[in-house]
Amino acid sequence: MRDEIAEKVQTLGKIAYVLNIEGSVAKAAIYARAETGLKIGIAGEEVGGCIDMSLRTTDEGVDLNRILRQVAPALGGTGGGHPKAAGATIPADNFQRFLKAIDEST
Repeated sequence: MRDEIAEKVQTLGKIAYVLNIEGSVAKAAIYARAETGLKIGIAGEEVGGCIDMSLRTTDEGVDLNRILRQVAPALGGTGGGHPKAAGATIPADNFQRFLKAIDEST
């Protein structure tokens, strides 16, 4: 999985993300963040027109739960969890807007 993430990871601002990686999205989010050294790692898979994802950070200044509870509903999705580990589901059409909103919130 780490090799595949190293090849496919993309970045936007302070976010590293991968989509449709075989295996655990939680681990893939951790590996994407670690591979790039960025603040937030996101791994998701497209399911039924939505991106179902896991987000991870180690940055003490980032509260993923707070950010997702504001950003996700504004884009037609849901999200929340813990400050350093959270999840969200967003319509696939809004995924790039979601990434930009998360980046702007950190």
